[in-house]
Amino acid sequence: MSRDRSSNSGFAVVAAAAVAAAVAYWILSAEEAPSLPFAIAQYVLLASVLVGGLDGFAKCRSRR
Repeated sequence: MSRDRSSNSGFAVVAAAAVAAAVAYWILSAEEAPSLPFAIAQYVLLASVLVGGLDGFAKCRSRR
């Protein structure tokens, strides 16, 4: 049962990394945010995806 969890958490880490890369590309390729709250929301979204990915990576590494 623990092996299933680690394989699923590895997939979650890869998925979070892909989402983080897509969000980072979306933010960096945009010319300018239409408003300050929108720009803040973009960076909050990026930060939350990165924190989630790092958390998943830490959980995956601690099980070994």
